[in-house]
Amino acid sequence: MTDTNTRTTIAKNTAETLRKKQGEIADRHVVIGFDGCIDTIVHVVDVRHGAGRYERMTGMLQFADRIAKAAGKSANIEFVVQQQKTGGNAAIMASALVSAGIPLTFIGNLADPSGNIAEVYRQFTDDCEEVILTGETGLTDAAEFNDGKVMFGKVTPFESLDYARLTGEVPPDRLLSYIDKADLLATVNWTMFPGMNDIWRGMLKDILPRLSESPTRRMFVDLADPAKRSKEDLTEALALLGELNSFLPLTLGLNLSEAKQVAQVLGLSAAFADNETVSPDTLLPVTVQIREILNIDRLLIHPLEGAAGAQASGEEAWFSGPYIPEPKISTGGGDHFNAGANLAALLGLSLQEQLAAGTATSGYYVRTAISPDINKLADFLDDMPAPVSG
Repeated sequence: MTDTNTRTTIAKNTAETLRKKQGEIADRHVVIGFDGCIDTIVHVVDVRHGAGRYERMTGMLQFADRIAKAAGKSANIEFVVQQQKTGGNAAIMASALVSAGIPLTFIGNLADPSGNIAEVYRQFTDDCEEVILTGETGLTDAAEFNDGKVMFGKVTPFESLDYARLTGEVPPDRLLSYIDKADLLATVNWTMFPGMNDIWRGMLKDILPRLSESPTRRMFVDLADPAKRSKEDLTEALALLGELNSFLPLTLGLNLSEAKQVAQVLGLSAAFADNETVSPDTLLPVTVQIREILNIDRLLIHPLEGAAGAQASGEEAWFSGPYIPEPKISTGGGDHFNAGANLAALLGLSLQEQLAAGTATSGYYVRTAISPDINKLADFLDDMPAPVSG
């Protein structure tokens, strides 16, 4: 495990490099899609004492136990709204990149029922270089606890988006022009889009073979908890990643739960022992193994404790993240990790610095509920809070 002094040095070096390369940010372009949700962040009431006075459930097991005890009967569970905000993995990641100053084209479901941009997205879309609407937003109630969150999604509008629908909104030649000028193409939230495999197949056939040569253009994919998707769908998606990688060096980002699900589909279920403490010694070998099987350029796995990375060059790295026992917000923390890591990659930082930037971007966000600009991110890295182990 990276010792404290080395971790501090890496964080400070990352901060210094980000400041030096700040002037390059405006020259990087990102295309990202395809979701868009309105997130309602809620706390779950454990005990109500009166108007405005209640004790919240702080642990997910409390919530599970309350539901389990009501089996065969009924339950009345109260949510207290904390805030309503932009949501969706693509939209949150994109918003974080825009906050860092990246010029960005967003393609996704940001419309209200009248077909206009939903009010909650107005500021975000104003800050984007271009926005293409593909349908109405989804709706999510995010019940947050100190040890995680439960997302209650209403995402029927996402079901109709496939390659034909996408190219109906963005004709192939226009889509090609967007991706051709981009340094990063990101397609995230695979789980919520039954048509994502079809979109990838369409891109493999019609778009990616026609791209101009670029030594720096990359692709990023985030699955977003595939637990509800069939093993067959996930197996197909993982196979497609290798095909996509043949056109664009591809990075796959996974949280720990997603990594375990992918490992199981790949026949590596024994790689994750039950209740095993996450550390570089346990996670890095699995990260390397999954990347090799998928035949992709880079794999990032980000548990609570930090982040591991492995790439085709043979480089592997770990960075211990900044721990906070009671985050101000947790919904979007992983998307901010993805944004920070990809920002660092766009600027040519090393794998370990990408992990540092990713965990710092997430760490700043869960403490403040605000996406950091480049200066705030660098300042946070300069004074990086202690990791889980303290």
